[in-house]
Amino acid sequence: MRLYPEQKESGHKAVFVETERFFAIWDKHLVDVSQPLVADRKLQSGWTDLYFAKGADAPVPLAEVAHIRDDSLRLNHGNTRTIWLLVHGAKVFPLACPLEYVPELQRFAGAHQLPLVV
Repeated sequence: MRLYPEQKESGHKAVFVETERFFAIWDKHLVDVSQPLVADRKLQSGWTDLYFAKGADAPVPLAEVAHIRDDSLRLNHGNTRTIWLLVHGAKVFPLACPLEYVPELQRFAGAHQLPLVV
């Protein structure tokens, strides 16, 4: 995964989040939480595995934070990429975050043993 040039140009920074802290504030409005995350229909299609399998040769863009309101974070793009990371045991992962939300994201879910912002 990487911060794409378009994300940089639109004022996003990569912020590392701790999975458990992120999950607690993530607005899962597009995720069927009545089922285990591994059952996500897009995840089951295999497309996400195909894109992640390319690794460093073709990194996927970071999931994007849309907004943080009332201690709740909503993603703009990347719910399935995020689910893939969670299902595969990521303890810490980066998100593309608009500059205006970086302090809040760091406070609510930031990883404290890595550089917080890149």
